[in-house]
Amino acid sequence: MADDGRRRRRGLHGAAVCSAIAMVVLVLLVVVSRSSSVMSRVQQAEDAAFTSMVALEHAVGIDPQGISEGAASTQRGKPRGQVAAASAVVSKLVPSPSSSSKLAQSGATTCSGERIEYNGELVTWGSTNMVASAEECCNSCSRQAAAHKPTDKVERCNTWVFCGRAEGCNHGRSKFGECWLKHNARADAAGVMSKGDNSDWTSGLTQFPEEAAAIVPFVHDKVYRTITTADDKVYNQWQMRVHYYQWKKVKAMPGSEDMGGFTRILHGGREDSLMDEIPTDVVDPLPPHMTKGFVVLSRPNAIHQWLKNFGHKYPEKYLMMSEPDHLWLRPIPNLMAGEHTPAAFPFFYITPQKEPDITNRFLDKPITAKEMKQIDPIGNSPAMIAKGDLEIVAPKWHNISVAIKHDPEADKAWGWVLEMYGYSFAAWNSGIRHKLYPSFMAQPPWDKHISDFYILHYTYGCDYDEQGVFTPGKVGKWRFDKRRFSGRYPPKTYPPAPAKVPELTRKLVEIVMEAANALPDWPDQPLDHM
Repeated sequence: MADDGRRRRRGLHGAAVCSAIAMVVLVLLVVVSRSSSVMSRVQQAEDAAFTSMVALEHAVGIDPQGISEGAASTQRGKPRGQVAAASAVVSKLVPSPSSSSKLAQSGATTCSGERIEYNGELVTWGSTNMVASAEECCNSCSRQAAAHKPTDKVERCNTWVFCGRAEGCNHGRSKFGECWLKHNARADAAGVMSKGDNSDWTSGLTQFPEEAAAIVPFVHDKVYRTITTADDKVYNQWQMRVHYYQWKKVKAMPGSEDMGGFTRILHGGREDSLMDEIPTDVVDPLPPHMTKGFVVLSRPNAIHQWLKNFGHKYPEKYLMMSEPDHLWLRPIPNLMAGEHTPAAFPFFYITPQKEPDITNRFLDKPITAKEMKQIDPIGNSPAMIAKGDLEIVAPKWHNISVAIKHDPEADKAWGWVLEMYGYSFAAWNSGIRHKLYPSFMAQPPWDKHISDFYILHYTYGCDYDEQGVFTPGKVGKWRFDKRRFSGRYPPKTYPPAPAKVPELTRKLVEIVMEAANALPDWPDQPLDHM
Protein backbone atom coordinates (compact mmCIF):
# COMPACT_ATOMS: atom_id res chain seq x y z
CA MET A 1 0.00 0.00 0.00
CA ALA A 2 1.00 3.66 -0.03
CA ASP A 3 2.88 5.07 2.98
CA ASP A 4 0.30 4.41 5.66
CA GLY A 5 2.33 3.06 8.54
CA ARG A 6 1.04 -0.45 7.98
CA ARG A 7 3.02 -3.27 9.48
CA ARG A 8 2.69 -6.96 8.77
CA ARG A 9 1.47 -8.99 11.71
CA ARG A 10 2.18 -12.65 12.36
CA GLY A 11 1.11 -14.19 15.66
CA LEU A 12 3.79 -15.23 18.12
CA HIS A 13 1.42 -17.78 19.69
CA GLY A 14 3.39 -20.55 17.98
CA ALA A 15 6.13 -20.44 20.61
CA ALA A 16 3.61 -21.03 23.37
CA VAL A 17 1.96 -23.86 21.43
CA CYS A 18 5.31 -25.53 20.81
CA SER A 19 6.18 -25.27 24.52
CA ALA A 20 2.87 -26.91 25.36
CA ILE A 21 3.55 -29.68 22.84
CA ALA A 22 6.97 -30.32 24.36
CA MET A 23 5.43 -30.52 27.84
CA VAL A 24 2.79 -33.01 26.68
CA VAL A 25 5.48 -35.15 25.08
CA LEU A 26 7.60 -35.08 28.25
CA VAL A 27 4.67 -36.06 30.47
CA LEU A 28 3.75 -38.93 28.16
CA LEU A 29 7.29 -40.26 28.19
CA VAL A 30 7.68 -39.99 31.97
CA VAL A 31 4.36 -41.65 32.75
CA VAL A 32 4.91 -44.51 30.35
CA SER A 33 8.55 -45.07 31.33
CA ARG A 34 7.47 -45.80 34.91
CA SER A 35 5.31 -48.74 33.86
CA SER A 36 6.36 -52.38 33.69
CA SER A 37 7.37 -52.79 30.04
CA VAL A 38 9.61 -49.78 30.04
CA MET A 39 11.32 -49.97 26.66
CA SER A 40 8.29 -51.02 24.61
CA ARG A 41 6.03 -48.51 26.34
CA VAL A 42 8.54 -45.71 25.85
CA GLN A 43 8.69 -46.51 22.14
CA GLN A 44 4.88 -46.49 21.99
CA ALA A 45 4.80 -43.16 23.78
CA GLU A 46 7.36 -41.69 21.41
CA ASP A 47 5.33 -42.87 18.43
CA ALA A 48 2.14 -41.45 19.94
CA ALA A 49 3.87 -38.20 20.77
CA PHE A 50 5.24 -37.81 17.25
CA THR A 51 1.79 -38.53 15.83
CA SER A 52 0.29 -35.88 18.11
CA MET A 53 2.98 -33.39 17.15
CA VAL A 54 2.42 -33.98 13.44
CA ALA A 55 -1.33 -33.63 13.92
CA LEU A 56 -0.86 -30.38 15.81
CA GLU A 57 1.53 -29.17 13.15
CA HIS A 58 -1.08 -29.75 10.46
CA ALA A 59 -3.92 -28.43 12.59
CA VAL A 60 -2.37 -25.14 13.68
CA GLY A 61 0.35 -24.71 11.09
CA ILE A 62 3.40 -24.90 13.37
CA ASP A 63 6.59 -26.89 12.99
CA PRO A 64 7.40 -28.34 16.46
CA GLN A 65 11.09 -28.08 15.55
CA GLY A 66 11.01 -24.32 15.98
CA ILE A 67 9.46 -20.96 15.28
CA SER A 68 10.52 -18.95 12.28
CA GLU A 69 12.32 -15.75 11.56
CA GLY A 70 9.11 -14.52 9.98
CA ALA A 71 7.59 -14.43 13.45
CA ALA A 72 9.58 -11.29 14.10
CA SER A 73 7.25 -9.31 11.89
CA THR A 74 5.30 -6.56 13.54
CA GLN A 75 1.75 -5.53 14.11
CA ARG A 76 0.79 -2.68 11.86
CA GLY A 77 1.14 0.72 13.43
CA LYS A 78 3.31 -0.31 16.39
CA PRO A 79 6.57 1.63 16.87
CA ARG A 80 9.40 -0.40 15.45
CA GLY A 81 11.27 -0.44 18.76
CA GLN A 82 8.45 -2.39 20.40
CA VAL A 83 9.17 -5.43 18.28
CA ALA A 84 12.96 -5.57 18.49
CA ALA A 85 12.83 -8.41 21.02
CA ALA A 86 10.78 -10.51 18.63
CA SER A 87 13.73 -10.77 16.24
CA ALA A 88 15.17 -13.67 18.23
CA VAL A 89 12.26 -15.94 17.32
CA VAL A 90 13.17 -18.12 14.35
CA SER A 91 11.75 -20.88 11.92
CA LYS A 92 8.53 -21.17 9.94
CA LEU A 93 5.25 -19.78 11.13
CA VAL A 94 2.26 -19.81 8.80
CA PRO A 95 0.32 -18.63 7.02
CA SER A 96 2.99 -17.39 4.67
CA PRO A 97 1.45 -14.50 2.74
CA SER A 98 4.04 -14.86 0.03
CA SER A 99 3.38 -18.20 -1.61
CA SER A 100 0.67 -19.52 -3.90
CA SER A 101 -0.14 -22.79 -5.58
CA LYS A 102 -0.55 -22.93 -9.33
CA LEU A 103 -3.75 -24.81 -8.58
CA ALA A 104 -4.96 -21.92 -6.48
CA GLN A 105 -4.30 -19.63 -9.41
CA SER A 106 -5.98 -21.79 -12.02
CA GLY A 107 -9.50 -21.40 -10.70
CA ALA A 108 -10.19 -25.06 -11.53
CA THR A 109 -10.33 -28.24 -9.50
CA THR A 110 -7.71 -30.75 -10.59
CA CYS A 111 -6.13 -33.77 -8.95
CA SER A 112 -2.58 -32.80 -9.70
CA GLY A 113 -0.47 -31.26 -6.98
CA GLU A 114 2.89 -29.67 -6.44
CA ARG A 115 5.65 -29.76 -3.88
CA ILE A 116 4.00 -27.61 -1.27
CA GLU A 117 2.37 -28.05 2.13
CA TYR A 118 -0.82 -26.08 2.72
CA ASN A 119 -2.14 -25.05 6.09
CA GLY A 120 -5.80 -25.26 7.08
CA GLU A 121 -8.35 -26.39 9.64
CA LEU A 122 -7.96 -30.14 10.15
CA VAL A 123 -10.79 -32.26 8.72
CA THR A 124 -9.25 -35.77 8.65
CA TRP A 125 -6.01 -37.00 10.20
CA GLY A 126 -3.53 -38.33 7.69
CA SER A 127 -2.59 -41.29 9.89
CA THR A 128 -6.19 -42.53 9.65
CA ASN A 129 -6.55 -41.81 5.93
CA MET A 130 -3.88 -43.79 4.08
CA VAL A 131 -3.94 -43.77 0.25
CA ALA A 132 -1.59 -44.82 -2.55
CA SER A 133 -1.25 -41.59 -4.54
CA ALA A 134 -1.76 -37.84 -4.60
CA GLU A 135 -4.68 -38.33 -6.97
CA GLU A 136 -6.38 -40.64 -4.48
CA CYS A 137 -5.80 -38.08 -1.74
CA CYS A 138 -7.39 -35.38 -3.87
CA ASN A 139 -10.35 -37.66 -4.59
CA SER A 140 -10.65 -38.37 -0.88
CA CYS A 141 -11.00 -34.64 -0.28
CA SER A 142 -13.65 -34.32 -2.99
CA ARG A 143 -15.62 -37.29 -1.64
CA GLN A 144 -15.62 -35.87 1.87
CA ALA A 145 -16.86 -32.53 0.58
CA ALA A 146 -19.60 -34.17 -1.50
CA ALA A 147 -20.83 -36.25 1.45
CA HIS A 148 -20.64 -33.37 3.92
CA LYS A 149 -23.81 -32.36 5.77
CA PRO A 150 -24.44 -28.99 7.46
CA THR A 151 -24.79 -30.82 10.79
CA ASP A 152 -21.31 -32.39 10.57
CA LYS A 153 -18.86 -31.31 13.25
CA VAL A 154 -16.04 -30.78 10.74
CA GLU A 155 -15.97 -28.49 7.71
CA ARG A 156 -15.91 -29.52 4.05
CA CYS A 157 -12.52 -30.44 2.64
CA ASN A 158 -11.04 -28.14 0.02
CA THR A 159 -7.33 -28.66 0.80
CA TRP A 160 -5.39 -31.93 0.69
CA VAL A 161 -1.83 -32.77 1.76
CA PHE A 162 -0.21 -36.07 0.75
CA CYS A 163 3.05 -37.73 1.81
CA GLY A 164 4.40 -39.35 -1.35
CA ARG A 165 7.96 -40.01 -0.21
CA ALA A 166 8.86 -43.66 0.38
CA GLU A 167 11.04 -42.66 3.33
CA GLY A 168 8.21 -40.65 4.86
CA CYS A 169 7.77 -36.93 5.41
CA ASN A 170 8.58 -34.39 8.09
CA HIS A 171 11.78 -36.02 9.33
CA GLY A 172 10.15 -39.45 9.09
CA ARG A 173 7.37 -38.61 11.53
CA SER A 174 4.76 -39.04 8.80
CA LYS A 175 4.52 -42.21 6.74
CA PHE A 176 4.16 -42.69 3.01
CA GLY A 177 0.48 -42.56 2.03
CA GLU A 178 -0.76 -40.22 4.75
CA CYS A 179 -3.50 -38.02 3.31
CA TRP A 180 -4.38 -35.02 5.45
CA LEU A 181 -7.68 -33.35 4.62
CA LYS A 182 -8.14 -29.70 5.56
CA HIS A 183 -10.54 -26.81 5.19
CA ASN A 184 -9.82 -23.17 4.42
CA ALA A 185 -12.52 -20.50 4.49
CA ARG A 186 -10.86 -19.33 1.28
CA ALA A 187 -8.84 -22.04 -0.42
CA ASP A 188 -7.29 -19.45 -2.72
CA ALA A 189 -5.71 -17.82 0.33
CA ALA A 190 -4.50 -21.03 1.98
CA GLY A 191 -1.42 -20.53 4.11
CA VAL A 192 1.79 -22.29 3.11
CA MET A 193 3.79 -24.29 5.65
CA SER A 194 6.58 -25.32 3.28
CA LYS A 195 7.25 -25.07 -0.43
CA GLY A 196 9.62 -26.33 -3.12
CA ASP A 197 12.87 -27.89 -1.93
CA ASN A 198 11.87 -27.19 1.67
CA SER A 199 8.75 -29.36 1.45
CA ASP A 200 8.34 -33.14 1.64
CA TRP A 201 4.66 -32.93 0.80
CA THR A 202 2.41 -32.83 -2.26
CA SER A 203 -0.66 -30.63 -1.86
CA GLY A 204 -3.54 -29.26 -3.83
CA LEU A 205 -6.73 -27.25 -3.59
CA THR A 206 -10.20 -28.22 -4.72
CA GLN A 207 -13.16 -26.09 -5.67
CA PHE A 208 -16.70 -26.53 -4.42
CA PRO A 209 -19.29 -26.97 -7.21
CA GLU A 210 -21.10 -23.76 -6.32
CA GLU A 211 -17.84 -21.82 -6.62
CA ALA A 212 -17.15 -23.16 -10.11
CA ALA A 213 -20.75 -22.47 -11.19
CA ALA A 214 -20.43 -18.82 -10.15
CA ILE A 215 -17.65 -18.09 -12.67
CA VAL A 216 -18.87 -16.41 -15.87
CA PRO A 217 -16.58 -16.71 -18.95
CA PHE A 218 -14.86 -13.60 -20.30
CA VAL A 219 -16.98 -11.54 -22.67
CA HIS A 220 -14.16 -9.40 -24.13
CA ASP A 221 -10.47 -9.83 -24.89
CA LYS A 222 -8.51 -9.81 -21.63
CA VAL A 223 -6.50 -6.61 -22.16
CA TYR A 224 -6.58 -4.37 -19.08
CA ARG A 225 -5.62 -0.76 -18.31
CA THR A 226 -3.46 -0.01 -15.28
CA ILE A 227 -4.69 2.89 -13.14
CA THR A 228 -2.63 4.32 -10.28
CA THR A 229 -3.83 7.03 -7.89
CA ALA A 230 -1.38 9.66 -6.63
CA ASP A 231 -1.04 13.22 -5.40
CA ASP A 232 1.49 15.88 -6.43
CA LYS A 233 3.81 15.75 -3.40
CA VAL A 234 7.52 15.05 -3.97
CA TYR A 235 7.19 11.81 -2.04
CA ASN A 236 4.56 10.50 -4.46
CA GLN A 237 6.22 12.02 -7.52
CA TRP A 238 9.53 10.18 -7.35
CA GLN A 239 7.75 6.90 -6.56
CA MET A 240 5.37 7.50 -9.44
CA ARG A 241 8.22 8.13 -11.86
CA VAL A 242 9.98 4.88 -10.90
CA HIS A 243 6.63 3.07 -10.99
CA TYR A 244 5.82 4.16 -14.55
CA TYR A 245 9.41 3.66 -15.77
CA GLN A 246 9.35 0.05 -14.58
CA TRP A 247 5.85 -0.52 -15.96
CA LYS A 248 7.01 0.60 -19.44
CA LYS A 249 10.08 -1.61 -19.23
CA VAL A 250 8.03 -4.70 -18.36
CA LYS A 251 5.32 -3.92 -20.92
CA ALA A 252 8.01 -4.15 -23.63
CA MET A 253 8.81 -7.73 -22.59
CA PRO A 254 7.36 -10.89 -24.16
CA GLY A 255 4.26 -12.11 -22.36
CA SER A 256 2.77 -8.66 -21.81
CA GLU A 257 -0.08 -9.09 -24.29
CA ASP A 258 -2.76 -8.44 -21.66
CA MET A 259 -1.13 -5.21 -20.49
CA GLY A 260 -2.93 -2.34 -22.21
CA GLY A 261 -2.54 1.34 -21.42
CA PHE A 262 -1.58 3.22 -18.28
CA THR A 263 -3.21 6.15 -16.47
CA ARG A 264 -2.12 8.08 -13.42
CA ILE A 265 -5.17 9.44 -11.59
CA LEU A 266 -3.93 12.67 -10.02
CA HIS A 267 -6.27 13.68 -7.20
CA GLY A 268 -4.85 17.13 -6.52
CA GLY A 269 -7.36 19.09 -8.59
CA ARG A 270 -4.69 20.61 -10.85
CA GLU A 271 -1.93 19.57 -13.24
CA ASP A 272 1.62 19.04 -12.02
CA SER A 273 5.12 18.83 -13.51
CA LEU A 274 4.78 15.19 -14.60
CA MET A 275 1.92 15.63 -17.07
CA ASP A 276 4.22 15.23 -20.11
CA GLU A 277 6.09 12.27 -18.64
CA ILE A 278 3.21 10.13 -17.35
CA PRO A 279 -0.26 9.74 -18.95
CA THR A 280 -2.48 11.51 -16.42
CA ASP A 281 -6.11 12.40 -15.75
CA VAL A 282 -6.79 15.02 -13.07
CA VAL A 283 -9.64 14.71 -10.55
CA ASP A 284 -10.59 16.74 -7.48
CA PRO A 285 -9.40 15.96 -3.96
CA LEU A 286 -11.83 15.03 -1.24
CA PRO A 287 -12.67 18.04 1.00
CA PRO A 288 -10.80 18.12 4.35
CA HIS A 289 -13.99 17.90 6.39
CA MET A 290 -14.61 14.50 4.81
CA THR A 291 -11.07 13.10 5.03
CA LYS A 292 -10.60 14.26 8.65
CA GLY A 293 -6.85 14.17 8.02
CA PHE A 294 -6.87 10.70 6.44
CA VAL A 295 -5.64 11.48 2.92
CA VAL A 296 -6.04 7.88 1.72
CA LEU A 297 -9.80 8.52 1.59
CA SER A 298 -9.08 10.42 -1.61
CA ARG A 299 -8.34 7.11 -3.35
CA PRO A 300 -11.91 5.71 -3.60
CA ASN A 301 -13.20 9.18 -4.40
CA ALA A 302 -10.57 9.63 -7.13
CA ILE A 303 -11.37 6.32 -8.82
CA HIS A 304 -15.11 7.02 -8.60
CA GLN A 305 -14.59 10.41 -10.30
CA TRP A 306 -12.29 8.95 -12.93
CA LEU A 307 -14.80 6.28 -13.92
CA LYS A 308 -17.52 8.90 -14.34
CA ASN A 309 -15.44 11.48 -16.20
CA PHE A 310 -12.69 9.60 -18.04
CA GLY A 311 -13.27 5.84 -18.00
CA HIS A 312 -15.34 5.83 -21.18
CA LYS A 313 -12.43 7.32 -23.19
CA TYR A 314 -10.34 4.15 -22.98
CA PRO A 315 -10.98 0.91 -24.89
CA GLU A 316 -9.95 -1.58 -22.20
CA LYS A 317 -12.86 -3.39 -20.54
CA TYR A 318 -10.78 -4.43 -17.54
CA LEU A 319 -8.73 -2.42 -15.06
CA MET A 320 -5.82 -3.11 -12.76
CA MET A 321 -5.65 -0.83 -9.73
CA SER A 322 -2.13 -0.14 -8.50
CA GLU A 323 -0.17 2.28 -6.29
CA PRO A 324 3.04 4.31 -6.69
CA ASP A 325 5.13 1.97 -4.51
CA HIS A 326 4.40 -1.04 -6.71
CA LEU A 327 7.20 -2.17 -9.03
CA TRP A 328 6.61 -4.73 -11.79
CA LEU A 329 8.89 -7.77 -11.71
CA ARG A 330 7.48 -9.44 -14.83
CA PRO A 331 4.56 -9.05 -17.26
CA ILE A 332 1.23 -9.68 -15.57
CA PRO A 333 -1.47 -11.55 -17.48
CA ASN A 334 -5.11 -10.86 -16.74
CA LEU A 335 -5.48 -12.91 -13.56
CA MET A 336 -9.27 -12.69 -13.36
CA ALA A 337 -11.03 -16.07 -13.29
CA GLY A 338 -13.92 -14.80 -15.41
CA GLU A 339 -15.93 -11.76 -16.48
CA HIS A 340 -17.28 -11.07 -13.00
CA THR A 341 -14.58 -12.75 -10.89
CA PRO A 342 -11.90 -10.12 -10.24
CA ALA A 343 -8.40 -10.91 -9.01
CA ALA A 344 -6.75 -9.46 -5.90
CA PHE A 345 -3.96 -9.90 -3.37
CA PRO A 346 -5.05 -11.21 0.06
CA PHE A 347 -4.01 -9.20 3.11
CA PHE A 348 -3.87 -11.33 6.26
CA TYR A 349 -4.84 -8.38 8.47
CA ILE A 350 -8.22 -7.77 6.82
CA THR A 351 -10.34 -9.75 9.29
CA PRO A 352 -13.91 -8.41 9.46
CA GLN A 353 -15.02 -11.48 11.43
CA LYS A 354 -13.04 -10.22 14.44
CA GLU A 355 -15.36 -7.20 14.75
CA PRO A 356 -18.72 -8.65 13.68
CA ASP A 357 -20.89 -5.97 15.30
CA ILE A 358 -18.95 -3.18 13.61
CA THR A 359 -18.77 -5.03 10.30
CA ASN A 360 -22.54 -5.48 10.11
CA ARG A 361 -23.03 -1.70 10.28
CA PHE A 362 -21.59 -1.47 6.78
CA LEU A 363 -23.17 -4.53 5.15
CA ASP A 364 -26.50 -4.43 3.36
CA LYS A 365 -27.65 -7.53 5.25
CA PRO A 366 -26.37 -8.74 8.64
CA ILE A 367 -24.35 -11.97 8.59
CA THR A 368 -22.61 -14.11 11.19
CA ALA A 369 -18.95 -13.90 12.11
CA LYS A 370 -18.41 -17.26 10.41
CA GLU A 371 -20.00 -15.98 7.20
CA MET A 372 -17.74 -12.92 7.38
CA LYS A 373 -14.77 -15.19 6.65
CA GLN A 374 -16.08 -15.30 3.08
CA ILE A 375 -15.67 -11.53 2.65
CA ASP A 376 -12.63 -10.89 0.46
CA PRO A 377 -9.63 -10.08 2.73
CA ILE A 378 -8.33 -7.45 0.32
CA GLY A 379 -7.97 -3.80 -0.48
CA ASN A 380 -8.53 -2.28 -3.88
CA SER A 381 -4.90 -2.70 -4.84
CA PRO A 382 -3.42 -4.66 -6.41
CA ALA A 383 -6.60 -5.89 -8.03
CA MET A 384 -7.98 -6.55 -11.51
CA ILE A 385 -11.67 -6.04 -12.21
CA ALA A 386 -14.08 -5.45 -15.09
CA LYS A 387 -14.67 -1.75 -15.65
CA GLY A 388 -18.42 -2.25 -15.44
CA ASP A 389 -18.12 -4.01 -12.08
CA LEU A 390 -15.85 -1.29 -10.68
CA GLU A 391 -18.44 1.28 -11.72
CA ILE A 392 -20.84 -0.56 -9.41
CA VAL A 393 -18.37 -0.97 -6.55
CA ALA A 394 -16.65 2.44 -6.60
CA PRO A 395 -19.47 4.69 -5.29
CA LYS A 396 -20.24 2.18 -2.54
CA TRP A 397 -16.53 1.96 -1.71
CA HIS A 398 -16.34 5.73 -1.38
CA ASN A 399 -19.48 6.01 0.76
CA ILE A 400 -18.59 3.11 3.06
CA SER A 401 -15.01 4.33 3.55
CA VAL A 402 -16.20 7.81 4.52
CA ALA A 403 -18.80 6.27 6.84
CA ILE A 404 -16.14 4.13 8.54
CA LYS A 405 -13.92 7.16 9.05
CA HIS A 406 -16.79 9.08 10.63
CA ASP A 407 -17.74 6.16 12.92
CA PRO A 408 -15.42 6.52 15.96
CA GLU A 409 -15.56 2.84 16.88
CA ALA A 410 -14.94 1.62 13.33
CA ASP A 411 -12.22 4.22 12.79
CA LYS A 412 -10.47 3.04 15.95
CA ALA A 413 -10.78 -0.63 14.98
CA TRP A 414 -9.52 -0.33 11.40
CA GLY A 415 -7.55 2.90 11.35
CA TRP A 416 -5.01 3.07 8.53
CA VAL A 417 -6.63 0.28 6.55
CA LEU A 418 -10.22 1.47 6.76
CA GLU A 419 -10.51 2.20 3.03
CA MET A 420 -9.39 -1.39 2.39
CA TYR A 421 -12.27 -2.61 4.53
CA GLY A 422 -14.45 -0.17 2.62
CA TYR A 423 -13.53 -1.81 -0.68
CA SER A 424 -14.06 -5.34 0.69
CA PHE A 425 -17.49 -4.43 2.04
CA ALA A 426 -18.48 -2.63 -1.16
CA ALA A 427 -17.57 -5.70 -3.23
CA TRP A 428 -19.50 -7.95 -0.84
CA ASN A 429 -22.57 -5.71 -0.97
CA SER A 430 -22.33 -5.78 -4.78
CA GLY A 431 -22.23 -9.58 -4.93
CA ILE A 432 -18.69 -9.56 -6.33
CA ARG A 433 -16.13 -12.06 -5.07
CA HIS A 434 -12.45 -11.81 -5.98
CA LYS A 435 -10.09 -14.64 -6.82
CA LEU A 436 -7.14 -14.35 -4.43
CA TYR A 437 -3.51 -14.53 -5.56
CA PRO A 438 -0.85 -14.56 -2.83
CA SER A 439 1.82 -14.42 -5.56
CA PHE A 440 0.37 -11.19 -6.96
CA MET A 441 2.70 -9.14 -4.77
CA ALA A 442 5.94 -9.54 -2.79
CA GLN A 443 6.70 -7.38 0.23
CA PRO A 444 10.35 -7.14 1.27
CA PRO A 445 11.95 -7.53 3.75
CA TRP A 446 9.49 -10.26 4.78
CA ASP A 447 9.63 -11.82 1.34
CA LYS A 448 13.20 -12.55 0.33
CA HIS A 449 13.15 -14.01 -3.18
CA ILE A 450 11.66 -12.92 -6.50
CA SER A 451 10.16 -16.40 -6.91
CA ASP A 452 6.88 -16.27 -8.88
CA PHE A 453 5.80 -12.81 -7.72
CA TYR A 454 4.49 -10.25 -10.19
CA ILE A 455 4.86 -7.04 -8.19
CA LEU A 456 7.31 -5.78 -5.58
CA HIS A 457 5.66 -3.58 -2.93
CA TYR A 458 8.14 -1.54 -0.91
CA THR A 459 6.03 -0.18 1.92
CA TYR A 460 8.22 -1.63 4.69
CA GLY A 461 11.65 -0.43 5.75
CA CYS A 462 14.47 -2.88 4.90
CA ASP A 463 17.12 -2.80 7.65
CA TYR A 464 20.23 -4.99 7.87
CA ASP A 465 23.50 -5.14 9.81
CA GLU A 466 27.00 -4.98 8.30
CA GLN A 467 26.77 -8.58 7.09
CA GLY A 468 23.29 -8.16 5.63
CA VAL A 469 21.39 -9.88 8.44
CA PHE A 470 17.87 -8.51 8.86
CA THR A 471 17.39 -6.32 11.96
CA PRO A 472 13.62 -5.98 12.51
CA GLY A 473 12.65 -3.22 14.91
CA LYS A 474 16.11 -1.66 14.67
CA VAL A 475 17.55 0.85 12.22
CA GLY A 476 20.13 -1.06 10.22
CA LYS A 477 23.69 -0.17 9.30
CA TRP A 478 22.55 -0.69 5.72
CA ARG A 479 18.98 0.15 4.93
CA PHE A 480 16.47 1.19 2.30
CA ASP A 481 13.29 2.85 3.51
CA LYS A 482 11.22 5.04 1.22
CA ARG A 483 10.29 7.24 4.20
CA ARG A 484 13.86 8.54 4.24
CA PHE A 485 12.90 10.30 1.02
CA SER A 486 9.57 11.80 2.03
CA GLY A 487 10.66 15.33 1.09
CA ARG A 488 13.37 14.66 -1.48
CA TYR A 489 14.39 12.29 -4.26
CA PRO A 490 16.58 9.24 -3.56
CA PRO A 491 20.19 9.61 -4.76
CA LYS A 492 21.39 8.32 -8.12
CA THR A 493 23.84 5.96 -6.45
CA TYR A 494 23.38 3.85 -3.36
CA PRO A 495 25.93 2.12 -1.11
CA PRO A 496 26.46 -1.53 -2.09
CA ALA A 497 24.36 -3.99 -0.12
CA PRO A 498 26.18 -6.34 2.30
CA ALA A 499 26.59 -9.92 1.16
CA LYS A 500 23.61 -11.44 2.97
CA VAL A 501 20.98 -8.89 1.93
CA PRO A 502 18.24 -10.94 0.19
CA GLU A 503 17.58 -10.98 -3.54
CA LEU A 504 14.28 -9.10 -3.37
CA THR A 505 15.67 -6.13 -1.45
CA ARG A 506 18.59 -5.94 -3.88
CA LYS A 507 16.11 -5.93 -6.76
CA LEU A 508 14.21 -3.05 -5.17
CA VAL A 509 17.32 -0.86 -4.96
CA GLU A 510 18.41 -1.93 -8.45
CA ILE A 511 15.10 -0.81 -9.99
CA VAL A 512 15.07 2.53 -8.17
CA MET A 513 18.69 3.26 -9.11
CA GLU A 514 18.13 2.29 -12.75
CA ALA A 515 15.17 4.66 -13.01
CA ALA A 516 17.01 7.44 -11.17
CA ASN A 517 19.85 7.32 -13.69
CA ALA A 518 17.65 6.91 -16.77
CA LEU A 519 14.99 9.55 -16.12
CA PRO A 520 15.62 13.24 -16.92
CA ASP A 521 15.86 15.93 -14.26
CA TRP A 522 16.41 13.53 -11.39
CA PRO A 523 18.11 15.56 -8.63
CA ASP A 524 21.50 14.14 -7.67
CA GLN A 525 21.46 14.43 -3.90
CA PRO A 526 23.97 12.01 -2.35
CA LEU A 527 23.19 10.36 0.97
CA ASP A 528 24.80 12.12 3.89
CA HIS A 529 24.76 8.86 5.87
CA MET A 530 23.16 5.40 5.80
